[in-house]
Amino acid sequence: MATLRCGVIECVHNQDNQCCNQTIHVGGGISSSSHETVCENFDEKELSMQSGVGCGSAGHPNPNMAIGCDVTNCIHNKENRCVSNYVDIAVESLSNDGHAQCLSFTQE
Repeated sequence: MATLRCGVIECVHNQDNQCCNQTIHVGGGISSSSHETVCENFDEKELSMQSGVGCGSAGHPNPNMAIGCDVTNCIHNKENRCVSNYVDIAVESLSNDGHAQCLSFTQE
C-alpha cells in the first residue's frame, strides 16, 4: 500500500493532508501527464457538506491505503492497483477543471 498525501484542501475527505476514505481510485486512461489524471473520490467541501459526505466526527485519516488506478500507461499501475510507495494527490492545474490529480503519475 502507498503512503498517500492529499494536498486538496477543498476536498471533504482531506484532514491534515491525509485522506479519510478507506480507498481511492485514480482515473485517466492513457495519460501523458499528471494533469490528465483525476482522483475520482474528490468531493468538494461545500457541495458534499449538504449531502453528508466526508470525514465527519467519526472519520479518521488513512495514510496507507489501497489505491485503485486505471491510468494504463503509468509505471506504478499493476493490475489496476497503484504500487508506488508514495502518492501525492493535489490540484496542480486548472486544465483538469480544478479536479484533484495524481502528481505521482510517471509515464512508461
